[in-house]
Amino acid sequence: MKKIFIPALASLLFLAASCNSNGYKVQGNIENAQDGDTVFFARLADEGWMPADTAIVSNGKFQIEGTADSSEIFSYFFENESSYYQDILFIEPGTITLSLKGSNEDVEIKGSKSNEIYRSTMDTLTAYRKEMN
Repeated sequence: MKKIFIPALASLLFLAASCNSNGYKVQGNIENAQDGDTVFFARLADEGWMPADTAIVSNGKFQIEGTADSSEIFSYFFENESSYYQDILFIEPGTITLSLKGSNEDVEIKGSKSNEIYRSTMDTLTAYRKEMN
């Protein structure tokens, strides 16, 4: 019985520890990016936008990692000869996938409840603006 109990307990403790992690990872891909291009990230602070991180693109992919106790507002920026992207990104514990596909209007963010709520709100506001014009 001890032979089963100890490994089971260790597995449960490992799972509990990993669930409480405040680490985040942003994994992204960019169409039309060249190796060596840079994606810039800024964090919204009391003083305004503060540089937070950069990621170098390799094979169209990039990644940043860090810690966040709760949801934080970031901005990302990328520009090269053929593409331009800039928008808000909510950073929170877990893995977030950021796909930049062709234009600033064609961005997909997965893995974050805050980003889903933000995108839904922005889509609704955009639809209202189009109706008003």
